[in-house]
Amino acid sequence: MTSGIGGIGGNGGPSGPGPVDPAQGAGEATAADGAAETAAAEGAAGIETDAIAQLAADLDAGRITPEQAMARLVDDSVAGLPPAEQAELRGMMEELIASDPYLSEILGTGSGGR
Repeated sequence: MTSGIGGIGGNGGPSGPGPVDPAQGAGEATAADGAAETAAAEGAAGIETDAIAQLAADLDAGRITPEQAMARLVDDSVAGLPPAEQAELRGMMEELIASDPYLSEILGTGSGGR
């Protein structure tokens, strides 16, 4: 006697997804997924793309120094957090920035931890 309960691919149960045709909408799903991931990353960073573009324009025009640009990025990154978390995150970011050889070279702040 059988129970009549089937599983995936079993008797009477759902058969699972069918074969995928890459020609049907695969590019659309990939593009939509990519746009969603980009928007999520920008939102997660707490920094809007326009703010980054403005910061870059100010830096390129010489209105701010690289150090001021980095300080603004850090400020924008910690904005909205409780004060204790802001201080902790700011300290960690400043330590990472100070010890990064690439950023140290760009900022002209020393050997970058080498």
